[in-house]
Amino acid sequence: MAAHLREKYRADEKGEKYLSYYYAEFYDHQRQPRRKRISLQTRDKVGARQKFAQLERSYMAGLFDPWKDVLRKEGMTVKEAVDLFLKDRKQGRSAGTVASYRDPLRPLEKMLSPTFPLYAVETRHITAFMKKRDLAAASKKSYLDRFRIFFTWCEGQGLIKDNPMPPRVRGKQSRAHVLPEFLTEEQFEAIIRAAKADAVLKHLKHGNEPLIQMLRFAVGTGLRRGELCSLRWSAVDLKTGMLTVKNTEDFQTKSGRERSVPLVGGALTVVQQLQEARTNEGDGYVFSGTFGGQVNGNYLGKRFRYYRRKVGLPENINLHSLRHTFASWSVMRGMDLYRLKEIMGHADMKTTLVYAHLRPDTLRQEMLRCFGKDYVDPQVEAQTLRTKLKEKEAECEVLRRERDRLRDALGGKVEEGTSLYLVQEAGLIRPSSRLL
Repeated sequence: MAAHLREKYRADEKGEKYLSYYYAEFYDHQRQPRRKRISLQTRDKVGARQKFAQLERSYMAGLFDPWKDVLRKEGMTVKEAVDLFLKDRKQGRSAGTVASYRDPLRPLEKMLSPTFPLYAVETRHITAFMKKRDLAAASKKSYLDRFRIFFTWCEGQGLIKDNPMPPRVRGKQSRAHVLPEFLTEEQFEAIIRAAKADAVLKHLKHGNEPLIQMLRFAVGTGLRRGELCSLRWSAVDLKTGMLTVKNTEDFQTKSGRERSVPLVGGALTVVQQLQEARTNEGDGYVFSGTFGGQVNGNYLGKRFRYYRRKVGLPENINLHSLRHTFASWSVMRGMDLYRLKEIMGHADMKTTLVYAHLRPDTLRQEMLRCFGKDYVDPQVEAQTLRTKLKEKEAECEVLRRERDRLRDALGGKVEEGTSLYLVQEAGLIRPSSRLL
């Protein structure tokens, strides 16, 4: 394939040539026709070069086909831009991640109409869309974040000149110092108690145990919702106490990489209980739905939110918060961030670093571990001396009591410096006793 920037000339009434417009010429000997010309609709050389470079990048990325796609004079529509954007998002990302972009963009596209030009989108359109949607605070933030990424991508591709996002959300929001919401142990157990109480009230056959097992497993492993619902028995090894989050025909991990997660504590107990209750040795799902098969992730999220409201927790707490809870508890109990990154399956260490401030003593402890032999921490040394002093005082107190007992037994005739060996001969103390 070859691509070139060309000039189109016309002749006026006097026969003199003038520049009419620039166009991009694509050549591929395997296509029919072999050459395809795309008008860039401009006589400005700088603008033509920019448009040509954008078309060439889109063609190389598989987002634009000169033989099939047509550039409209009025510009690309919102629908066409969304289609290209989602096609770009599919590369190296899971279906769930692509859906997180599609779900906000498709309703916006529908509100604006299929033929609405992309360049005509303004801030007021975004504001009007958000006002019509009855969204929780966390969902509003997610929608605006996806719109920001979409319009920034359009701007980078040269599809628009002006970003319609409100200035306060246009820039990338820094998450380096924003800790995701997580539950305390008391709050998590309150949700479990609410689920059990609801089962008694509604006379549920299984006492809500399948839901409770999934929640305990989620908070004990940090698995994402899709990973939890797609987990199969072939990925669980009870002999080694490990599970593998792997890619399958019907499931793709978020980062595309597989990882191993240790099974300990409550998570291991849940798997052991489910293993004992298994009636089919096939490679089925570890957690199955009411009628068998895979658990519906949306239903699981709704049930969690239902019990979350029952115990009065904030609206921004959702099922994914259990993943943040696992990470937060792990850091607070001493896990180092690198191992947490591997367990969580984060593609970038920056994502894991949001939990770093849960252990403010981490840097100090690491310095002591590395240089503790060469440097004595005054605080640690002082505490060590205090402990040794208390031990000596306790030892002296025992000896004083032993001396007083011996004086009473001998009628107070034991003099300072008298060998306890002599007293031992009298059968009053053990041979291991020390001198007075």
